[in-house]
Amino acid sequence: MRGFVAVTAILFLSFGFAIGCPAGDRVIEEQVREPGATIRIKDFVRESIRADGRTEWRVDAGEAFIFDRGEEDNRVIAYEFRFVQYDDQGKVMDRLIAERGEIDYNAAIVKVSGAVRFWSASGRQVEAESLEYDRETQILQSEQPLKIIERGNVTLCQRGAEIDNQNNRQLCRAPVVAAQSSDASNHAGENSNPLDLFE
Repeated sequence: MRGFVAVTAILFLSFGFAIGCPAGDRVIEEQVREPGATIRIKDFVRESIRADGRTEWRVDAGEAFIFDRGEEDNRVIAYEFRFVQYDDQGKVMDRLIAERGEIDYNAAIVKVSGAVRFWSASGRQVEAESLEYDRETQILQSEQPLKIIERGNVTLCQRGAEIDNQNNRQLCRAPVVAAQSSDASNHAGENSNPLDLFE
């Protein structure tokens, strides 16, 4: 008798579920850009606020994927990535944009790739295809070729670079420099004559 009641209950629940769901409803299946992510957010925004109420940094993106472990997020991957870091007075210090960005909260590292552009408060610009930025030390580094645009010069670092924004130092590997007469925000034109520093 118990078996009959159990089977009847299961059939009743199944039948009720089938009646309650329209035929067109189904589980959404989609190709996910970042398998393993626990949360997907469109028009993502995240800020870090100091104790005095000022914004320390801000990230916004067209789409973001959050990977969490336990009670806190430890990694975010974002597309159409935009990052701004502010100084102690609340002024913009550094800006970074890229097609894809990854924030590792534990290591305070931002990894970006695809049409990367970086601007510092001192006027230095960096263009690359991939870059790592340490939020605490303000050091940028890449093993891939990149351009540094500063004070009317465009320097191509053919084997990557390490740029210390806080102390205004940089190590450019295999540099080629093209001088410019216009302002530093423009790129070297096709008629520029690059000079190898080690010729």
